Amino acid sequence: MAGNIFYYETSAADYDDIDNTANYIDYYFSTNASNNNVEPMDAQFDVTVDKHGKPTTLEWSLEEACESGINPGGGGGIEDERGKMSDAQSGIESTEAILTAMIDGGDTEALNTEVETSTPPETVQVYNELMSESPNLSETVVESTIEKETVLPNAMVRNVMVANPHTAKSLVLLEKLDERFDPMPEYMKAQILAGRSIQNLKQELEAQLAGYKLEKAIAMNNIIRYYNEQLEHQAASDSILALYQEDNTLNSNYRLAWLYLEQGEYQLGENIINNIPALFNLDEDEQQRYTEMLDIYIMLSDLYENGNTIASLTASQLTELQALASGGTIPARAYARNILMAIGELEYEEPILFSDPYKSSEAIEEYNNLVNTKPPQMLEVYPNPSKDYVILEYKLETEADFSIQIKDVTGKTIHTLTTTGKQDQITIVTENWKSGVYIATLLINGNSIESVKFTLVK
Repeated sequence: MAGNIFYYETSAADYDDIDNTANYIDYYFSTNASNNNVEPMDAQFDVTVDKHGKPTTLEWSLEEACESGINPGGGGGIEDERGKMSDAQSGIESTEAILTAMIDGGDTEALNTEVETSTPPETVQVYNELMSESPNLSETVVESTIEKETVLPNAMVRNVMVANPHTAKSLVLLEKLDERFDPMPEYMKAQILAGRSIQNLKQELEAQLAGYKLEKAIAMNNIIRYYNEQLEHQAASDSILALYQEDNTLNSNYRLAWLYLEQGEYQLGENIINNIPALFNLDEDEQQRYTEMLDIYIMLSDLYENGNTIASLTASQLTELQALASGGTIPARAYARNILMAIGELEYEEPILFSDPYKSSEAIEEYNNLVNTKPPQMLEVYPNPSKDYVILEYKLETEADFSIQIKDVTGKTIHTLTTTGKQDQITIVTENWKSGVYIATLLINGNSIESVKFTLVK
């Protein structure tokens, strides 16, 4: 039923439809649900939904229904979940170690600083460094590469992103390309987007890491659920505290602080949340989340320590919570919303989110539009004059096999390259070439189509 709408029939309205427009689903309903009619009637069953009526008094097999994810509890169950947590944590640590050594040559900060502080004379050096660390560049370094427009031209940025196909999946990076003073041509963005279907080792390890983290979260939540059912015993509360302390992740520190708040240990909770910036290297988004969570914690702890409740919130505090409820980060937004709902200051209906079955077709259409975008109208060479590299930009009316030949003023051929296609930008490293004037010529079937002069200055 995930992702589909269903309401049982009442005398006031008839909301017994299933809203499903994407994947085919099987829907199971009770044939003896007291006086409630729980059989959906209005969906297009011959299109995407197949319904199955089953009496709920009978025991269903796993072949007929989804297996429950709720841990039944008991000592053995908890130990089993602890074992799953431990195994998942080991997987997390080993995978993170591999990724740390792999990404950006093992030192993201150093490589990112090198890109950010580079100057135009270092273009080739930086470009070669980025290409040597590909295809394992982080999005942090690639973002700095895109922003370093005075050093790295579009053709080099394109080459870096093509060499790191995972960057094609980042909307942030693709939007950054349009923010350059000289926006990247659409056909070059299409070459980057072609990497969306490529799965490299970095992406496989990141997917594996996400899987380990999910397994750990499920096991941890099962343990917490078990102890929450026994909170009348102090040992259960102590066990949850110990679990958060042992885990010592960013999320567990937030949960530990709020647990102390619930128990009236306000200063202990404040100590935990105040110490977070010292324990974790927070990025910009995490820093905003931390600031908002700290504000809510202090607001609530001040109320409770003075014997007040959330009903005593001031007008300015309510305004702050309303701002967080509408535009704050998660989970501060959820905390603020729940406080406002509890005192009747906000009515909230949980949204039902559906996947977009047409998202893939829209992406394909966008990709095709980019591919068909008109490219440059002539052969160009830039920067001109140059020193350590030049960019050859070309455009043909139709796709063809052709070559570009570079000669010095004496007529000696210095460099020749062959390629196919209608348009592109090609980077040629010239740091070992002599100073002087050179001529780049576009040839098709041995015939000269166009020539452009450029100068190298050492």
